[in-house]
Amino acid sequence: MDSDSDRALDPVRDPRPDLYSIDGSVPPEVMQEYGEWLRRNPAHPGWHISQDLERKSLSLDEAADLFGVERADLAEVIAGRAPVTAELAVRMQAAGWMRAVIWMRMQIRYDLVRARNHLVDSGAILPDAVPADPVSLPPEPELELDPDPVPRPETEPAAALVG
Repeated sequence: MDSDSDRALDPVRDPRPDLYSIDGSVPPEVMQEYGEWLRRNPAHPGWHISQDLERKSLSLDEAADLFGVERADLAEVIAGRAPVTAELAVRMQAAGWMRAVIWMRMQIRYDLVRARNHLVDSGAILPDAVPADPVSLPPEPELELDPDPVPRPETEPAAALVG
């Protein structure tokens, strides 16, 4: 899934920042292309956790204590070898980090994109069968409600039925 051309589009991880930077800023056309690349190749949520640990100057041991999880389990998530589970997401929210639903959405996006790319690469599905970013689908059309609903029969109040 990670080809050299994919990595070359990544101004964050590419060791050649001069390819993307003009006087320290990234040109808008590169950022647009990078945004499209990122939607096709989202980072594992563990990468975001590692960035938060670095930003907050927390060690892995301190974070594991803060979340009430085993150090080895958290290390597996940060390394991208284990998913962010619902329990870990809730524990991180309880510790004052982002809401659990955001962590779960990151994990879902990562899993869906990886599954889609694997199936396309293996020939199991056609590339246009599922969008490159399966999470960013257009909204489902709203169901049209019947303007003339079936009338409900009148019922006696619950209090009248008791005793």
